[in-house]
Formats: sequence, structure tokens, C-alpha cells
Amino acid sequence: MHYSIINSKIHTGLETIENGIIEVKNGKITAISENLNTDTEIIDLQGYHISAGFIDTHINGGEQLYFTEHPTIETIADINDACIKQLKLFIGGKSFS
Repeated sequence: MHYSIINSKIHTGLETIENGIIEVKNGKITAISENLNTDTEIIDLQGYHISAGFIDTHINGGEQLYFTEHPTIETIADINDACIKQLKLFIGGKSFS
């Protein structure tokens, strides 16, 4: 299958292409441009935005408390401590302050 996704705002991570076109062939993106290949099926996104996948980075709790159950300063401190602990493990115990 060969199609073009048109009339979208494409966010590449480096730039935003207004009225961008994404050409797809056999399930793979073959081109991102502002020029339409008229030999393809057309999917019109009517101005919607397209980007690479976003990562949902929200955190509900730390090691002992969950914010949805205990929306307190102590829970926020627990979340902070847990994040710092994980970050230190990730960077090999180095200080980052």
C-alpha cells in the first residue's frame, strides 16, 4: 500500500513542518516533505499534529507512598527521594548536585 498523509503539522524534534506531507510505502515512511506525490492514496489530517511517540513521564508515587492516595508534602518528598535514588543508580552513583 502506498499513501500520503497530508494537511498536518509534522514535529520532527528539530523543526515543525506546516502543511507537511508524509509518504508511506509498504508500512514504512519513505518521505517527509511539503510536496505531494499525486500517485498515492490521500489521507487528510485536517491540520492535526504528528510527531514521534511521546513518553508519558508522570509518576504516581515513590517507594512508600502514592500521591493519589496521600496527596501530601510527605508523598512529594518520597517521590523526590525515589527519583534521586534511581537517578544515582542510572549514573553509576556519581553526584549530580
